[in-house]
This record gives sequence, structure tokens and C-alpha cells, in this order.
Amino acid sequence: MSTRCIGEVAELLRGVTYGKNDTTDSTAPDALPLLRATNITETGLVLTDLVFIPARLAKPEQRVQKGDIVITMSSGSASVVGRSVLVDEPIDATFGAFCGVLRASDQVLDRYLSYMIRAPQVRQCWSDVARGTNINNLKREDVLQTAILVPPLVEQQRIVAKLDAIDANLWKLSERLDAELLQSTQLLVSVADELFAGASGTSTALGEVCHLATGGTPSTHNRSFYESGEIKWLRSGDVHMREIRDCEGRITAAGMVSANTKFLPLNSVLIALAGQGKTRGTVAMLRTQATCNQSVVSIMPQDVKFLIPEFVYWYLRSKYDEIRRLTGDDGKDRRGLNMRIIRGLEVPVPPMTEQERIVARLDEMQSVCAKVSANIERRKAKAGELHQSVLAAASRGAL
Repeated sequence: MSTRCIGEVAELLRGVTYGKNDTTDSTAPDALPLLRATNITETGLVLTDLVFIPARLAKPEQRVQKGDIVITMSSGSASVVGRSVLVDEPIDATFGAFCGVLRASDQVLDRYLSYMIRAPQVRQCWSDVARGTNINNLKREDVLQTAILVPPLVEQQRIVAKLDAIDANLWKLSERLDAELLQSTQLLVSVADELFAGASGTSTALGEVCHLATGGTPSTHNRSFYESGEIKWLRSGDVHMREIRDCEGRITAAGMVSANTKFLPLNSVLIALAGQGKTRGTVAMLRTQATCNQSVVSIMPQDVKFLIPEFVYWYLRSKYDEIRRLTGDDGKDRRGLNMRIIRGLEVPVPPMTEQERIVARLDEMQSVCAKVSANIERRKAKAGELHQSVLAAASRGAL
């Protein structure tokens, strides 16, 4: 079993840089999808959030072919560099400057090569050599000079068949775990719906019984607004933590003044006005002193003896789908929420004892769901570790 450099058994094509003026609308007759680093994930090629260019701008050799291995060559994160996806179904697309494409020669199977470059030894090596100050770049020679085992084609076929079978079993396990997690989440939603449907009292608009506040973004061109900042500064993605006790974002006192933003009320409910994917409409409880940007709104009851924040949180969380539909959540319309919409949201206001009972019940259910989720994540992690150990063995010729 011989060791060969990847450059001896495959060619590498780098992506092309396209400017804003090169892009076109997805509905244009000659629109061609442009694959970017964000489309390459650990679980496969994600064909969403695509940019399109006129097909005439892409050279024939830059069109993606079945059997191509698309690689992330540049990224702000070193751990992302080297991600790769085998194109096993025909797609009509090209690829951008942060990507590269490996094309196997007749000496190596494309699936075998795909497995070899996903081995942990190779990924770690590429991550190490690609480290940079702002952007981590994997150079052409870094890829082409990487050594891999290249056994005869018959042996490659045997290894691929074995790895394919293991992948299929791990995929089934992942689907089963995802189904368990979904069932747990659906149970929580079902209990919440039942509790709020039976709540007594009248409903009123949030704007009538709550103080609403949002923040701002200091100029990113002024480094003094961010460097050495100690003030916590929330963005829309932070709401996924559900209970926010810390965040990555930091600004300085000068940045806070420049953006005319203030500290949000402690224990207020936060809702994301905008954001990719599932972010818009997601809510969280603020458990620390923090500011936020303009994509987050803080909701704080005017009188906590009349309406408790946790009750508002659970109610808005239970109405997530309905809130998103207010801005046309149909896959095409991606308008954000706004203060006017938030102020107009109706919330029931039952007696305080009933609010406390509902919150206690949902907190209890959430605790159970969290334990289920943690158990599922542990099982997924073990499956991932097994997958990596198998790839490592295959890359050493020990499979």
C-alpha cells in the first residue's frame, strides 16, 4: 500500500472572486448558483442562502461536476478550513474564491479521496497550516502536498464500501436521536398550548402593560468603541441561549454612548427582530446586565406584581410560529419584526397565582427536556467520535 501526495492523484481548482456587480437575480434565465464557504458544512452541501452569477462568467472547468470534492479554502475560523463535501449528485453551479475543488484522477476513487481528506489527521494538519490573523487560508500546495495512502482500486472499493456502511448506520442513529429530541420539544409545546388555552383573565397588548426597549450598533470603523470593551452587547443570535448570563459581544462606554444604547432591564424578556434561519421571533430571559443592538427588543412588565416576565417569556415562546407568520414566514418573505408588531402582540393576564403555577409547570417540563437533550447530545458526540476513529484507522490502512 503506497503513500502518495494528493497532487499526484488529483487536481485542485481554486474558486474565482466575483464582485457585487457580477451577481444576478435567481430568476434570471442564465442564473448560476455560486457555492461559497457557508454552503459547505460537516454534514453536506447546503444549497440555501445562495448567490447567483450570470452563467457566462464561469469558465467550463469552473462548473461543478459529479464526483468533485468541494473544499473550504479560506475562513475566519481555522476549524472550518478544510471542510469538504463530495458532490455525488449532478448540480449546475460554480464556486467562489473561498472554495476549491478536488478532481480525482483514474488512480483514485472520488469517494475514497473524499474519505481520506476528512480523516482527523488531515483536518488537523490543514487547520494548523491555515492559521492567519483575520482570514485563515489553506494554500494550494498545502492540499496538493498532503500525503495519503493510495492502495489499488480494488482495495479502495473495499474500504469505501465499509465506510459507506458505517456512515449509513450512523446516519440512521442521528435521525433516531433527532426524532427523540423533536418528540421532547413537541411535548413541551403541547403542554404550553394546553396551559395557555386554559388561562383565565383577559388579553391585552404588550405595549399596554410592558416597557419596550432596543439598542444600537456603534460604528465598526471606530476601534475604540470595541477594543478592550467590558460592556456586554447582545446580538440577535444570542437569544438561542434562552437564559442569557453572558455573551461574546463587548463594547466600550464610549461605544455605548455613540450608539445611544442603554442597559436593558434585568430579568426582561428579549425577542429577536431579525436573523437567519430560526432566529427571528426567538425569545430569551436576560439574567445579566447588558446592552443590545437594534435587532433585539427587551420586554419588561410595567408592574411585576401584575404580570411576571417569565410568564411573558413562556407565552411568546409558545407563540413562536404565529409570531413568525406575522412577517410572512413562507420561505420567500424574510421581513423582520418591528416595535409596532411587538407592541401589538396580545398576551393573557390571569391572576398572579395562576401565572406562577403555569411558569412553574413549564420550568419543570423544560428541566426534563434539557436532560433529554443533554443525553441525546452525549450520544451524538460518541457517534461522532466513533466516526472520526474509523476515518483515522482507514487513513492508516488499518480498516
